[in-house]
Amino acid sequence: MVFNVTISLGDLKAKNGKNYAILLADTVIVRTNTPPENLTAKIPRKYEEISYALQGDEEVEEKKKSTSAPANSKQTSK
Repeated sequence: MVFNVTISLGDLKAKNGKNYAILLADTVIVRTNTPPENLTAKIPRKYEEISYALQGDEEVEEKKKSTSAPANSKQTSK
């Protein structure tokens, strides 16, 4: 038998006010004649190796608006 145990928490608030989510998972094979085998035992566990961030739609929209100035616009001074 193969078991995949997954725990996830979402819409959590950090001290800096940002939202975040966390997902923890392990996959284990259980056989009758051998000890259980943890298939995810050798996967990296350091935060720097396993974490990533996604940008929300609002953040992407703000970046598009701020960089939408024409490349060859000229300013005139009077």
